[in-house]
Amino acid sequence: MAQRTKQNTSRPALPGILALATALVLMLALMVSMSAGRPAPTEPETTTAPTLAPNPYEPEDFTYNEQGFLTCAAGNAILGIDVSEHQYEIDWEQVKAAGIEYVMIRIGWRGQVLGKLTEDTMAQANYAGAKAAGLKIGAYFFSQAITEQEAVAEAEFAMNIIRHWELDMPLVYDWEQVDSGDRTADMDPRLLTDCTKAFCDTVALMGYEPMIYFNGYQAEHLLYLEELTAYPFWLAMYADRMDYPYAVDMWQYSCTGTVPGIETDVDLNLWFSVPRV
Repeated sequence: MAQRTKQNTSRPALPGILALATALVLMLALMVSMSAGRPAPTEPETTTAPTLAPNPYEPEDFTYNEQGFLTCAAGNAILGIDVSEHQYEIDWEQVKAAGIEYVMIRIGWRGQVLGKLTEDTMAQANYAGAKAAGLKIGAYFFSQAITEQEAVAEAEFAMNIIRHWELDMPLVYDWEQVDSGDRTADMDPRLLTDCTKAFCDTVALMGYEPMIYFNGYQAEHLLYLEELTAYPFWLAMYADRMDYPYAVDMWQYSCTGTVPGIETDVDLNLWFSVPRV
């Protein structure tokens, strides 16, 4: 009995030491493992939103020529028009002789209330006539899309109409609010910007150059233009001086132009072929 008592009083220290050593080993292993898997410290990631390039032109750069068309002395700006079935039949040889160098042809539209997709009744005739006269040709689709899916459908509809055309200039997304009772009345900037991207990205994937048409109100209140700088801009602003603060690629400066060969008023445009910087 005495021997067993001695053994019992002398051995308890060993398990305690082993437990302490094991705990220390486990702690060191855990620290090494955590250190090995921890990424090196980095600075907080920062992103810079794209900014809009400033308008490179001064008011005095713009003057009217002898034919009554606006010209730009400071850059390589060329004169053009945009047309639809509202201009009826056009004598394209007279248009060309008047100094018009390009035409943007409406190829179709979505209905303002019911949203039906419709081809412009003069699209094919306008293309054939302008092509034969030697004008450069672009196209536009009048959108009333209220979802990204509708914007994609519009792009596909438009490209089917022009599948046999040869375009020299962009295929344009022309989204406009027309009336407070229309289907687009409650459009917000986030959704419209996303619809614009959807149309333009679809066009680009099919090998065409996309472009965005907008007016001053849309630019300020309905579009995040900083997110759309990958695409050319077409601004509608009726004036005889370009005083919009940001650079655009094309400027629709009048909706009441008079051009030989066209019976009605017609939109007049300047295309600034100098790249935006």
